Amino acid sequence: TDRLPSKDWEIKIIYHSSQRSPCQLAHSLHDADVLLTPHGFQSMLLLFLPISSILFEVFPYKYFKRGYGPFSNEYGVVHSGVMSPATTWHTQILLSQISTASCMDSKMCRGYARNSDVRLTEHGVKRLLELIHQIYYSQGSLETTSVTNSNISLS
Repeated sequence: TDRLPSKDWEIKIIYHSSQRSPCQLAHSLHDADVLLTPHGFQSMLLLFLPISSILFEVFPYKYFKRGYGPFSNEYGVVHSGVMSPATTWHTQILLSQISTASCMDSKMCRGYARNSDVRLTEHGVKRLLELIHQIYYSQGSLETTSVTNSNISLS
């Protein structure tokens, strides 16, 4: 599943801009199949995604909060994601000795982890491609496929 079957895929990169109106965002996302984003408030853009599209979040190292998963699934958008590896040496040293669950239980650790940058790795890309295959190609067309479980890979 390293490649997508032939379909006309267009990749749009949308950067944050305080000049961009909600209507412009809605227009940019109304026909998107996948929204790939770092975990954060911009995940609320799922409101502009069509039913059965995918919201794929990249979570900071040792930070995982289902926040948008239940809402996304109720809204009809598939929610999934991966955890980024540590992006700095000090984050790797400080957080490698603690589990994600323990970090999330600690306000100080959770805050530190949450403010880290994220990186989409080859593992994350493979996970996203597997999900795309599952949603769009394994059971026929997009119109007949429905997945409601949030599936986050924390490895």
